[in-house]
Amino acid sequence: MHSNSRRQSLAATDFSLGQRRAGNVQNKYRTSLDAFIKEQRKITSRVEEFQSDDNQSQSSTFGGGNGGGLLSQLGSNSMARVENTFRLEPQSSLPKKDLKEMTESIMRRMLDGKDYDHEKLGELTKLIPEEVKLQAKNMLNNCLGGYRYKVVAHTTIGQLDNQGILVGSRCLWNTSFDHEIVASFSNRNIFAITAIYASYFE
Repeated sequence: MHSNSRRQSLAATDFSLGQRRAGNVQNKYRTSLDAFIKEQRKITSRVEEFQSDDNQSQSSTFGGGNGGGLLSQLGSNSMARVENTFRLEPQSSLPKKDLKEMTESIMRRMLDGKDYDHEKLGELTKLIPEEVKLQAKNMLNNCLGGYRYKVVAHTTIGQLDNQGILVGSRCLWNTSFDHEIVASFSNRNIFAITAIYASYFE
């Protein structure tokens, strides 16, 4: 009789510990998600400040129109938990054309009509790749097996003054499955080049 009650007490203790651990994991995840959303809101407000500084009241504001904005993508690219597949090759080809068009669209929206300003454009070299990376991940998550790609984006902006410039990069990757997508933008005053590196994660 004492043995049974002791077993029940131990089982109740184990159950209580399990619930506490599960609660800790959920709290950790919620804190991490809240921090991520807060950071994206900061980036969104900074981009809106850039657009309002130019006094350009266009119909397509940040977060609207084609392509959407940072916050519009939150919650839509959650990844389901699945068992290991041990797959060593992608299940579908990378939508390189769509990724390039999406990147060009973002650069047009954020740089069109801008003059060369070292401080403002320096800030945009951080904001543009963040927007590109978020939308690229969302696009890849809608492709078969696209969630396996790790995405890195990099933007270079400079003054356009009849000069020559060469932007280069070097990566160590699998040439069969990893890809580089390069998009460019220019107006009368500035040029911009954004590169997306999509690396397949086995």
